[in-house]
Amino acid sequence: APPPRGAPPRRSSTSASAEDMSAAQRWVSEVLLEDFGTMSFAEWLRDGGALCRLANTLEPGSIPTYNRSSKLVYKSIENISAFLRVIKAMGVRDEEAFDPLDLAEEKDLGLVVRTMFALARVVQSRDGYDGPTLVPQVALSASRVH
Repeated sequence: APPPRGAPPRRSSTSASAEDMSAAQRWVSEVLLEDFGTMSFAEWLRDGGALCRLANTLEPGSIPTYNRSSKLVYKSIENISAFLRVIKAMGVRDEEAFDPLDLAEEKDLGLVVRTMFALARVVQSRDGYDGPTLVPQVALSASRVH
C-alpha cells in the first residue's frame, strides 16, 4: 500500500559497500581528528556522541550540550536526533538522512553511510572548506574514465 498522503516516502534498505563504509568512517575520523580504535563504525557512532562532535566541528556551537557516553538508547536517540537536525539545517535533504533507529538499533547502516556522503557533499561545496574529503567510489571510478 502507498504511504498515507503527506507522509514522507518510504526509504528502501540500503547496503553500503565495505569500501564506502570504510571511506565514511575514515572521513569522520579525519574531520574529528579522532581514532575509533578497534570499534566498528556502528559502535563508534551508536551513542551519538561522535555525531554531535562532528556537527560541532562542521558547524561550531550547533549542539552545545549532548549526552556523553550514554548506554541508554533514548539518550543515544536524543544525540542522533540533534545531529540530524543540524545536518538538515546545513543542507542535507530529508530523503538523504537516516532515521535515528537505523543507527541506534543498527537497522540500516547503509543509510547511515549514505547520510555521511550527503553531509560531506554539502560541507565540501562550501566556499573555503579545505578539510578532509569524501567522494563515492562510483564517482571516483567514473571520473577516471577518459
